[in-house]
Formats: sequence, structure tokens, C-alpha cells
Amino acid sequence: REQQARTANPNLQWLREILLHARPSDYGMEMGIGGLLAIAEDAGIDFPGNPFSKDEPALRAGRILGKIFKEAEADRITVDGFIFERNEAPDYSENGKGYVVKKYTFTKP
Repeated sequence: REQQARTANPNLQWLREILLHARPSDYGMEMGIGGLLAIAEDAGIDFPGNPFSKDEPALRAGRILGKIFKEAEADRITVDGFIFERNEAPDYSENGKGYVVKKYTFTKP
């Protein structure tokens, strides 16, 4: 069932490709959208949908992940054996402004 749902959903397929191309050293490491986009870029993974979109990659990726988690009604999903989680916390980094940032972690049991 999971495989059927994933193949029918281009957003889940996009996420699956990223997870499959991640290095084992990435497993369990918390990363932002930029980390996921770096994996996608290194592997040549294109966004689903309009290939001519003028939206910034981080915005596109955020929308995709937002839809995935909204459809799942959870902050933790399983994709092809990977556990993919979203955590939100205020950004208190040196350059941060206290906005809520999303971080993602994935593991392969």
C-alpha cells in the first residue's frame, strides 16, 4: 500500500529519491531545507510539477514537504523504509530572528 501511495504521489516520489541518494553519514543528522536540496542537486533530482517555476528552490521544497506532512497528518512519516521526521523550533542562532524553523531528520532502521 505504501508503495502504491508513493508512486501515485509525485511529492512522495521526490522525497524518496532524496532519501535514497543521501549518504549514510546523513542518517540521523538534523538538517534544514538546504541540506535536502543539496542532496537533490548532487543527485540531479528535479522537482515535481512545473519545470519552469520561478519560485526559489527552498520555497518549492517547503511547499512539497508541507503537503506531505499535511496529508499524513503527522510530523513523522515512513517512506520506503526510511523514517522521516519534521521538528519545529525557534531560531535563536546568531543570525536568526527567533522565527520558527523546520528541521528534518531521517533514519533507516
